[in-house]
Amino acid sequence: MWDLVANRVYYSVYHAVLALFIHDSIEARTHKGAVVAFGQKYVATGLFDKQWGRLYAKLQELREKCDYNMVYASSEDEMKPILEEAGQMIALIKERLK
Repeated sequence: MWDLVANRVYYSVYHAVLALFIHDSIEARTHKGAVVAFGQKYVATGLFDKQWGRLYAKLQELREKCDYNMVYASSEDEMKPILEEAGQMIALIKERLK
């Protein structure tokens, strides 16, 4: 079930990022485009630390592997630290939206 966790964690961060984009009138048409736009508009400008751009890109790649690669299986050891980081990223986005 950890593959499902990877999917849900990614989409939690993705939707938080989309809320940020709506707030700041930024458009992204694809999942990869959202990762790139987050990097350009928020990480490269210093609004968010590089670690959050790396995490978002990692979550997107992990979600794709878990959803589409039938021989890959994520694990509890892989996902537990990511869960905590994702929660921190979502909290930072919420703070920026206030």
